[in-house]
Amino acid sequence: MNQSVTDSVSTQGSTHSDVAGTFTGMNVLGRLLPSIVASSTPGIVSGYFIVAGSLRGNANSAFKTSAQLTNLGGSAIAGKLVFHPAGTPTKDTDPSIAYALTQGQTVSYDDVVQSMGTSGLGTMDLVTTSGYPADVALRIYNDEGAVNGTSGLTQEVLSPQQAHHSGTFGSLTIPANLTAFRLNVGIRTLGLPTHLTIFVLDANGNRLEPVAERNFAANTFTQDLGAAFAQQPALPPGGTIHFFVTEGSAFVYGATTDNRTNDPNLRFASKH
Repeated sequence: MNQSVTDSVSTQGSTHSDVAGTFTGMNVLGRLLPSIVASSTPGIVSGYFIVAGSLRGNANSAFKTSAQLTNLGGSAIAGKLVFHPAGTPTKDTDPSIAYALTQGQTVSYDDVVQSMGTSGLGTMDLVTTSGYPADVALRIYNDEGAVNGTSGLTQEVLSPQQAHHSGTFGSLTIPANLTAFRLNVGIRTLGLPTHLTIFVLDANGNRLEPVAERNFAANTFTQDLGAAFAQQPALPPGGTIHFFVTEGSAFVYGATTDNRTNDPNLRFASKH
């Protein structure tokens, strides 16, 4: 049995037994409750990077994902980044890249998905196998080559608590100029099958028909064109996509890309 403790607790001076499954000497910081997970396999998902990839996109774009992992603490740590391809449930055998960092050490990857020996679009987990989680700077960018450089965005690691859960509403704004910009919508579900009720409002607040009912399998990632996500023939410029989570939980984002420069932008759905 393997126990892992989140960064809300201090484990200095603590001891644990993989055989007996015991954990002693744990000091709680700031009166926060500890989060302890027991598993028959080593490692615990410490956070999610909802979208990552190494692929050719529309308009001759070349999207890649860079990553820098740093040990900000005072002892050695270890873990891995795991890439889950789009469209299939996450598996223990999905591509990954391991890290082992001493105090203050940083390791960098210009194209972390390619460094795993794979390509395509997907989602990525930060898994901790020893110590506390690494600090990760993840950047998704369009590579225009040595002369023109890159354009991109930084993505933060997210916790399950930041997802949309059953009973919550979310919304995404549609670009006002759908000729100059394209909108894709991505969804990463967590441990349960997820059902969304989706509807679209135009810029004047009028609801378009039909209202969509969509089911997504547990632990999967998909990204669709905005109209396909909302199951509309076309999206209204300057309107909004709304959804209600009736079952499960998921992260939902809108990825807006400039059709002229392939400059990407990403915004997670508002909660309301």
